[in-house]
Amino acid sequence: MDIPKVTLNEVWHEVRHEALTTLGSLPLAIVLFLTIALASVAGTVIPQQEDITFYVQSYPDKGQVVLGFLTWERLLALGLNDVYRTWWFISLLILFGTSLITCSFLRQIPMLKTARRWKYYTEPRQISRFALYSELPAPALETLAQALKKRRFQVFQQGDTLYASRGILGRVGPILVHVSIIAILVGGILGALAGFKGQQSAVPGDTFNLSKIRGTDWAKPPAWKVRVDGFRIGTRDNGSIRQFYSDLAVIDEQGKERVRKTIAVNDPLVYDGVTLYQASWAVDSVLFRFGPEDPWIRIPFQALQQKIGGQDTWGAYIPFDPKRQIGILLAASNLQNVMALLYSGDRVVGQPYRLRPGLPAQVGKTSIRLEVKQVIGSTGIQIKKDPGVPLVYVGFGFLMIGVCMSYLSHSQLWAVRQGDRIYLGGKTNRAQVAFEREFATLVRNTTLGVGHG
Repeated sequence: MDIPKVTLNEVWHEVRHEALTTLGSLPLAIVLFLTIALASVAGTVIPQQEDITFYVQSYPDKGQVVLGFLTWERLLALGLNDVYRTWWFISLLILFGTSLITCSFLRQIPMLKTARRWKYYTEPRQISRFALYSELPAPALETLAQALKKRRFQVFQQGDTLYASRGILGRVGPILVHVSIIAILVGGILGALAGFKGQQSAVPGDTFNLSKIRGTDWAKPPAWKVRVDGFRIGTRDNGSIRQFYSDLAVIDEQGKERVRKTIAVNDPLVYDGVTLYQASWAVDSVLFRFGPEDPWIRIPFQALQQKIGGQDTWGAYIPFDPKRQIGILLAASNLQNVMALLYSGDRVVGQPYRLRPGLPAQVGKTSIRLEVKQVIGSTGIQIKKDPGVPLVYVGFGFLMIGVCMSYLSHSQLWAVRQGDRIYLGGKTNRAQVAFEREFATLVRNTTLGVGHG
């Protein structure tokens, strides 16, 4: 008995076919999508690109370990402090994109080619195989063609045979969806490899550079600097905050001012591919003195746990004796006024006192006299470069179009006339019930049908 020989070429073709089939399969795409989604959740929940001390304090390896297993060492080892730039996350994106490309070439594009290829059926038995089938008394075939055109079908007629189709864009929709998702993935990878993001706090008069921002081998922060010329808060008539404004200027390496702009929330400064956003603010310090002959003192503020009027508050404690038993807590939640709270030990004595800039005030029944000259605010600037954003936006736009196109039904009809009868059959790829009703209405309105399948 002769054993058939299997050539190496045949083995290669079989292995390649199985590999491509698995790569382009729906189950693998779903698993990859869910894995990417889970990793994105981790990147959202866990603060990204913080100093190592933050992770050591927030995710201790002793005592109450987060989730029972997530320590700072494991977090850093897995790259969860910078998820979107890790090799495994980028590999997942590449693999998911490759799966979509494979699926498009193995399934979606062949289905589109098949939908565009058609032929006339010349025998009734060929048409009778369709799920929707009917025999009609033979009117002029042109009457049926006109009825189909009114229903937005493209009609092709040759002698006693007819073919009509509608909704070919429904076959293009899934391909466009795949292309859009691939564009979004490419944009994400481009942003991760060629982009950077950082945060900078500064007070008016400060000039800072971007050297502290963590870049990549493909994206180094630029050498130019940013000067903060001013910061202010816009308020409404009722005193609530309306907008934040920062006056910024870009200074090149030679010290020349390149561009100047007042930024606000949702109105950033864009220069050299880098975007400067108005992201946050804080009370940096207060300039005050005790008496008219005393020098002005600038005391830095820190964020406090307690709030004033439900707003974030910053403050500083000023002791008046060596044991720090008597002192004043200066606190501010805006740039208009400062609250002074007199402490004796750990108790507040009396009511809080409001200190307005330029108006000296005596604190309670004490001899302490304070005058606030200025509440100095600091602006929080987010610095970001992401060359993949335009591609992501375009991808999302076409994704919505592709999803809408995918809902279009691709419907096809064939007809052949023999003798005094017309044999009509059709099929659709979705909305089967609606197409059946339309088919029945078409038969009834064209002629009074006498047979159906």
